[in-house]
Amino acid sequence: MVNHASGAAPVTATERLGELDVLRGFALLGVLLANVLEAAYPPWLATEAQLAALPTSDRDSTVFFLEQWLVYGKANTIFATLFGIGFWVQLQRLRARGGDFERIYVRRLSILLAFGAFHAIFIWVWDILHLYALAGFALFFMRNLSARAFLVVGLFLAILGEPLIALIVEAVGVPDYAGPYFSDAAIVARQTASQAGDYLALLEIFTRITLFAWIGQGVIVGWALYALGRFLLGAFIARRGWIRRATELRKGYILTLVVALPLGLVGQYIVASVNTGAMNTPSDFEWVLALLHEVSKPILSLAYGCILILVFHSAARPLVALFGPVGRMALTNYVSQSFFIGYLLFGIGPGRALAGYAGTAELAVQSLYFFAFQIAFSVVWLRLFNYGPLEYLWRWATYGQRPRLVRSSAVEAQPA
Repeated sequence: MVNHASGAAPVTATERLGELDVLRGFALLGVLLANVLEAAYPPWLATEAQLAALPTSDRDSTVFFLEQWLVYGKANTIFATLFGIGFWVQLQRLRARGGDFERIYVRRLSILLAFGAFHAIFIWVWDILHLYALAGFALFFMRNLSARAFLVVGLFLAILGEPLIALIVEAVGVPDYAGPYFSDAAIVARQTASQAGDYLALLEIFTRITLFAWIGQGVIVGWALYALGRFLLGAFIARRGWIRRATELRKGYILTLVVALPLGLVGQYIVASVNTGAMNTPSDFEWVLALLHEVSKPILSLAYGCILILVFHSAARPLVALFGPVGRMALTNYVSQSFFIGYLLFGIGPGRALAGYAGTAELAVQSLYFFAFQIAFSVVWLRLFNYGPLEYLWRWATYGQRPRLVRSSAVEAQPA
């Protein structure tokens, strides 16, 4: 059991960086939209013919284009970068208190890995928690590298890690056993299972896809490097104190925003236009497009982060403040989004599975309604309690002592 007197205690609300909670909440909105719209699009739970036959197909195409342009890849970039920032903040705080950072963090990651594996198998096949735990172990073993190494290795992995693994898999000639699972017939079979509420059948199908594509094709390795690169960049940002000193660095944030926003928007616009068929390019342009995507994606994510931090440190803070409670309960809200997606697309619960029967516009609206509910729930919960439900259990398991759940004072409930 860990003794709090040794300095190894959970972070209290007064020690939190409010900017990180806002960024995390904003990223969760993007994760929700990306997961819902991507899952309901070919080749997962709807065919191209089904979507084209919907009366809202033109509007749906526009919504999906906007998601590809402004959301896809940007939300998980912010989320992963925040993981790296949190890693370094925890390392510094525990070391300053004299806590055993190594033992505590390994335990924390092990719990996350176990929970993420369960979440991936039984609840949400595209879980990121197990992936973050695996990449987190790599980050842990790289913790003593210099800040420059964090930056250089982080940039390399963030931009080239995933494409490099894809090239290796292609060069080796790994058989594509998952290919048949992405045919129209396979998609319809998944829809049939969803409509019948046969969740066990869906679990079996998604388990096979996980084994053949996610693991067998090396996708998990590419995404782990993708995440690790962003972790390292986040740790570099924390080491430089760019979040903690945001007020004094305001001019730097503005300059970064002025450069990053147009570059990121233009680059991702081109990528989204090609990916959705709105723009045609020569066949030999594929590698240029891939590089443009991997470079412009974190640039646009950086611009989003600058906007949120600048607004947070201005009179317009209320515009972004409601993201904070959602971000403080990130684990709880991320998992609850999985149940919402299951209800919406997989036929879990009393509703009809909408995959293949509802377009991206309708699904986006329903996702926004659900996120509004998450905001309200998070605000109310945190008025009564110090931690979200899953955050509470995670801290209890990590530190070996039960933290105080019920809020005891107004001061304790407010992030710094």
